[in-house]
Amino acid sequence: MIFSNYVRKDRVFDSINSACFQLNIKLDIVGANSGKSIMNPENILADYDIVFAKAKAGIEALSTGASLIVCDFMGLAGMVLTENVERYRNYNFGMKLMTRSATTDLIVDELKKYNSKETLLVSKYVRQNANFTSIVTQLEELYLNSINEYKLIGRGKYGYSLHNHCKIIFMTRDLYLFPRILRMKFFKVLINILKTILHPIRKSKYNNTNNS
Repeated sequence: MIFSNYVRKDRVFDSINSACFQLNIKLDIVGANSGKSIMNPENILADYDIVFAKAKAGIEALSTGASLIVCDFMGLAGMVLTENVERYRNYNFGMKLMTRSATTDLIVDELKKYNSKETLLVSKYVRQNANFTSIVTQLEELYLNSINEYKLIGRGKYGYSLHNHCKIIFMTRDLYLFPRILRMKFFKVLINILKTILHPIRKSKYNNTNNS
């Protein structure tokens, strides 16, 4: 089965269909562009031995016990096996892996790699490493590392100066397309500059008053 919202009955579909025909494999397609969207794919994925998909759709297919060939409109990566599942998972079974053209001959080669024992091991790996608890744990670690990095390095803490104000304005210049926003920002910067200039003067007058 082709499980993708992007593949339609065009070049990629033709290549996959031709490869399946050569090996006497029945092919179905499910997804938005093919006009066959379904709300509960988990109810049908288990009915297929081999699924053509990528990214989250590929993870869903592997979790149900199907064998996955990472392939979509972007191109072809290959059959997910124990020897490459970790690397493919690191790239989210995504488009960076699909560096080959999805030709009929290459797809036939990938289909011939099907092995039910391999599929079982790969499915077990994905269930352990891409489940909800595992993902939440990884996200927590990412957030904690980001917070600790901020505390140690102090990213984003800019000292006040005219140079820094002008630099920030230049970096965010797209925000100044609207005249009203431009005027507001300009006056805000001007006020800050005046405060910086006048602050020593006020302090000097205060000291002179106390001395007299």
